[in-house]
Amino acid sequence: MTKLAVSLLAAFGALTLQSCTRETPAQFYVVDINSDHKGQLHTTGAAARPGGKLPLVFLDDAMGTCCFLPDGPAPKAAEDGSARSLTKDGEESHAWAGRYQPAKKRKDDEWGGLAFGFATMQAVRRIDPHTHEVTFGAGAPPVYVRSCTTGEGIRIELLHGVKDAKPYADYYYSLGIDMEPDCPDMQAE
Repeated sequence: MTKLAVSLLAAFGALTLQSCTRETPAQFYVVDINSDHKGQLHTTGAAARPGGKLPLVFLDDAMGTCCFLPDGPAPKAAEDGSARSLTKDGEESHAWAGRYQPAKKRKDDEWGGLAFGFATMQAVRRIDPHTHEVTFGAGAPPVYVRSCTTGEGIRIELLHGVKDAKPYADYYYSLGIDMEPDCPDMQAE
């Protein structure tokens, strides 16, 4: 085989390999919003401060909304370990203070809540009470976000397929309060 043929085969193999891999969407974040629309955005991994208006989806909502505006570092965590945080194995957790700026007027009695997002998400639809499909546009494959409550927090899993048994990334958001778990592996029989 000539050197040219070997080079062409190697290049074709590299192209084929690249087309089979999935591009990871923008960094995942969780937003914890208070009744006064102030809140904190939590991420893991790189400590880069998110900027601009960030889209979000409340865990108990069917569609996405706009926007959370990060405006500075979050206050330091309490020394007693009671602070809320997002964790992912092997990654450092980061938080930024900011405010929720709803796209539409909300009733005064509607408090914020817990939401998630990706900076580049285009649309969201709720598939079932625990799963949202997030699309990104430009032909990018969707990501499925599955969430459930544990004894003291929220488990969040990111999946490539809605029926995937194993997530490609999983997070835990500590609420620091006791709650009734609804994760399938934690429900009493």
